[in-house]
Amino acid sequence: MNMINFAVYLAVGPSQQEIERTADLLDSLWTYEPYTPWLVFIDDSTQDRQLTKYFRFPDTCKAVSIINPRQGKGIGHTGGLNTATLSALQWINKHTDTSFTLKLDTDALVIAPFAEKINRAFAAMPNVGILGSYKQTCNGDLRDFSDWAKYFRHLSSPMSIFRVGRKIYFHLGFWGKSAIIRRHINSALKNGYEPGEHCQGGAYAVSSKLISHMATNGYLEDPLLWLYTPVGEDSMMGMYVKATNMQLYGLVEQNQPFAVKYAGLADTPENLLSRGYSLIHSIKNDKKLSEQEIRDFYRKHRSHASKK
Repeated sequence: MNMINFAVYLAVGPSQQEIERTADLLDSLWTYEPYTPWLVFIDDSTQDRQLTKYFRFPDTCKAVSIINPRQGKGIGHTGGLNTATLSALQWINKHTDTSFTLKLDTDALVIAPFAEKINRAFAAMPNVGILGSYKQTCNGDLRDFSDWAKYFRHLSSPMSIFRVGRKIYFHLGFWGKSAIIRRHINSALKNGYEPGEHCQGGAYAVSSKLISHMATNGYLEDPLLWLYTPVGEDSMMGMYVKATNMQLYGLVEQNQPFAVKYAGLADTPENLLSRGYSLIHSIKNDKKLSEQEIRDFYRKHRSHASKK
């Protein structure tokens, strides 16, 4: 068997529920991608829990646990995930030679193999930096970037800060790290960046080429750079794709990997299987089914799949 060298990155929150979600997510990962070579935890706790001791891993998997350097600081989940993502990519760039990295939230699940599909897509499109749910969802609905676009416009133009109120002004100042962020965004704008554009953050794949370009351009030097910015980690990464003159691409058609929404499932659990998707999000806030019902359904399906 030709094994694909890739990494999976998970940011794990401080609660016990996050540990339980991660355990179920990893069980789904080992069922469908048992030869996963690398697993990187970013522990978003103020104490280093050494997350690797909580879970089982295949012999082929090298797992590491890194404490999020934000240590509880920053703007809620946005600053925390920005720091976690840059920390994970910094470590992966320094310590692995993977072909891609899959970012998963703990309320995502693996429901079918994905590595070969993602690897093949990156090989066919070498200028694509991130694959995921991009301009439309797996149901064909157009995705709206306007909520995040306003923050990137304010960040890229210091004079506009005065028009957005004191609270945002405090986080988007003229100097220091804000000036560095502004340079990064303006590099993206020169390459045709549409402010706010991104692949939805519940699950997306990052090419090794993008990670390498980010490191070369200094974008991974300071994982705390975006700690006090009110923008999502997926939007930050979408900007860096364009700052490195690469592209985003959607893989959301039937039998492609990503059935990813911000809230709830994109379809019924049965239909997501029959439509051939590999990665689903979010299972914790669906309007029709509870998180436990969804987990139980896919756990039962995994049990049957492992016996075949």
